Formats: sequence, structure tokens, C-alpha cells
Amino acid sequence: MAKKKPISIQNRDIYQRMNFLYQAQMHYKHLLPCYFNRQMKQVGRKVVLRIDPSIKRTICKKCNALVEFVEYRDKAIFECKICGTRKSFGDKALFNDLNSEIKTL
Repeated sequence: MAKKKPISIQNRDIYQRMNFLYQAQMHYKHLLPCYFNRQMKQVGRKVVLRIDPSIKRTICKKCNALVEFVEYRDKAIFECKICGTRKSFGDKALFNDLNSEIKTL
């Protein structure tokens, strides 16, 4: 049997750098996470890499700080503790259950 080729990912080192910056900012409190998130966005912009939406939701768009998840009734609310910005997501399905909704129609 032939050996399988290892999966090659372009810009693997950039992804690893962005991953390191995201994980490092979780261990600090105020200004350092803002700096790490800003650096992560700049590194991604330089090489034109997209950040996963689940990671984007945990970063404040105003001050680049880490936001906290608060569940209130039927909504998911992300609130920044530094600048006070709130972002809420309803309970409607976006793209997760698109195929199941099409089948039921």
C-alpha cells in the first residue's frame, strides 16, 4: 500500500501564531488581552486569513478585549467588562439547521 501524503496547510505558522495569541490573552486581565487580540487581527489581515466566527464572538469590536457570555431568557448576550458593549444573538437558526428546514417545507 502506498503511503498517504501528510495534509499540508498553507500558512500553518501564521495559524499557530494566531492560536498562541488567542490562548495567551485568556490568562491576563485588562490591557494585555486587548493588545494580543489586536496583534492577532493584524497578523490575520497581513496574510488575508479569516478568523473563526466563534473566536470573533469572544472579542469586543470596540476595545478588542475578551467578552463574557451571559444567557438571558432566550438570548445569548456577550458583554464586554471594560467598555460595557453588549451584543446579543437570538435563538433563530442561521445556517446550522438550514437543510432540515428545507426538508420540512
